[in-house]
Amino acid sequence: MTELCHFAQNGKKIIGVAANYKSLLKVLQRPTPQVPGIFLKPTTSYITEKQKIIIPGGFSVNEEIELGVIVGKNGKHIQEDEAMDYVGGYCAALDMTATCQMKEARSKGGSWTLGKGFDTSCPVSRFIPKNEIKDPHNLQLWCKC
Repeated sequence: MTELCHFAQNGKKIIGVAANYKSLLKVLQRPTPQVPGIFLKPTTSYITEKQKIIIPGGFSVNEEIELGVIVGKNGKHIQEDEAMDYVGGYCAALDMTATCQMKEARSKGGSWTLGKGFDTSCPVSRFIPKNEIKDPHNLQLWCKC
């Protein structure tokens, strides 16, 4: 458990899932994709509570509050009904996106790396033990500035 508490310092990979909010897709009038988009953020995008978010010059940024899932043990080819056995805990995470970069990437089928992965683009909360969230599939999150 101690290692999981330091996930932002020890983490090796940040995996994001795009277009998985049905309510947002409805507002944007977009269909639910058959397979959600997957993107990576470098670990340099992590910052923890009370650290300063630095937005690169010329970037316009949107943010979405997310439930970060901290994987607690290694695994491959995991069956869907066993997936929750691999969850070690959670965090609140802010997925920041440089919209100016993403517009070009989407229109040209390019990489999302610049738009999603700039330094400080993934602020995270403290580690939240798995047992503190009863139903991660039915959770209200909000961001307040």
